[in-house]
Amino acid sequence: MTIKAGLDNSVFRFVEHELYNYQETIKDLKEINHDDIETKSSGNLLPYDRYSSNRSYPWGSSTEDCGIDLITNKIAYRMKRTIEAIGRAKKRLDDEKKELFRLKYQKGMSWQQITIEINISRRTYYRWRDEIVYITAEEMGLC
Repeated sequence: MTIKAGLDNSVFRFVEHELYNYQETIKDLKEINHDDIETKSSGNLLPYDRYSSNRSYPWGSSTEDCGIDLITNKIAYRMKRTIEAIGRAKKRLDDEKKELFRLKYQKGMSWQQITIEINISRRTYYRWRDEIVYITAEEMGLC
């Protein structure tokens, strides 16, 4: 078991994955919510209905619909909790670490580019990165 930033390596990697996908998660949640609102207000078939295993009824079975709704709601709930946790973690960061967050997790810059861009040492970069991940893990309830 490897420890990074006081976290088990698998937890560290999971949190970093969520940080890298933060913007995409926000976009996906908006899409889920938009599809759900649009579908309910228009009375149209849900986008997943075309995948129904019940081909005799194009709208699918009510059991399938309930199952898919439950899964979709659970996914949306987890996405919302992750977005909120990352948002809380970002609020806890000082301006320098927020800039590192933006460059690393939103722009995808390498550690070498970041250290040059914000004029910090490699050691400082890794210390700040570990702090960002640890604070996010705390907000996500993972430590």
